[in-house]
Amino acid sequence: MNTAACSLAMQSSYEEEFIGFEIYIEPNPDRWREGFVWLICKDVEEIDSGLDFSLGEAILCAKKAFDKAGNSAF
Repeated sequence: MNTAACSLAMQSSYEEEFIGFEIYIEPNPDRWREGFVWLICKDVEEIDSGLDFSLGEAILCAKKAFDKAGNSAF
């Protein structure tokens, strides 16, 4: 495993507007658990959140949260 690439991935964050909501993903502040925390926000209010092992999984899970709720909970 390339530790330089791993270190870079853990320092990066991600933001996207998705169906009028903001998705924020950043490294988990708990270094023992690692992974990425994702948040779905609307007008500065947190709607949903989760924790996933990789950045890619966090992006997919955040977007799937819309599908599971049928967008009605948002």
